[in-house]
Amino acid sequence: MPPLQTLVQHRIDAQSHDIHVSCGSSVQSCGNGLLDSRLSVGAVEEGIHWTETQKLENQDDEFDQIFAKLKIKLSWMKRKFIKWMLPKCREAVRQREKGKSLAVKMSDHFRQAYLHLGKLLVAEEYLPGDDLIFFLTHYEISQLLAGSNSLVTKAIRRKKLYPSQMDARYPVFNIGTPQPVSSRKAEATTGSLHMQGMPVSQGTVEGRARVVLDVKDAVNIQAGEILITQCTDVGWSPYFTLIGGLVTELGGLLSHGAVVAREYGVPCVASVTEATVAIRTGDVVRLNGSRGTLTRISGTDM
Repeated sequence: MPPLQTLVQHRIDAQSHDIHVSCGSSVQSCGNGLLDSRLSVGAVEEGIHWTETQKLENQDDEFDQIFAKLKIKLSWMKRKFIKWMLPKCREAVRQREKGKSLAVKMSDHFRQAYLHLGKLLVAEEYLPGDDLIFFLTHYEISQLLAGSNSLVTKAIRRKKLYPSQMDARYPVFNIGTPQPVSSRKAEATTGSLHMQGMPVSQGTVEGRARVVLDVKDAVNIQAGEILITQCTDVGWSPYFTLIGGLVTELGGLLSHGAVVAREYGVPCVASVTEATVAIRTGDVVRLNGSRGTLTRISGTDM
């Protein structure tokens, strides 16, 4: 067996389940976004000062502020229990995010390995382009090496369809084969606008909206802007120190954006349908994380 076929066979043996290597767009966007220092270092550096100034002198002061904001009075025993439990919950969230970070790094390592394999396949004239490997399953890669040239045409066709598939949107719940209901390329609305979602992190903030559909474009986020996106994952975490608020089209109380927003004290509303379509970057919006509302105060065309 030639060296290249041996390499491929080892990988297929290790990953015997039949999956599309490229279909997880989060591997492409989140993995690269997390590990690309250009996207995250600037956000971290700018956010460090803000984070440091927000720290309280000691934990007791922090708990006193939390208890003061509560609308109900707590007994001494309940206060003591919260002081004991809250740090443990925060540590659990930190470990949860650490696990996600490691998973993303692992995915990125796999992606780099497949890119290298794609280059080898191009060098030996199995593929016309190294990125086509992401549009083949493991089994198809082995078939390609066995001489099935029709798979090259199939991979090229899948690559052409990929952008339109990424633009398509689907209902939250489906029966049978999911059918797209709209496209992200729909035009944003103009004029006054009031949208309702799920309140997941309390607080009210007004500011300039920043609509971002891909974590690769998050480098454009400016301090204090209200981020509006479809959903977030660990690749977005460095930007939570910059944003003034967060709106997501998907998610709930335990989604990534909601959990991290509460940890940073950032107002957040989830499940705001079509928010990335209705709002434009530059619109001035009011986000109420307590009531779960998003209101456009003035738009770029108003």
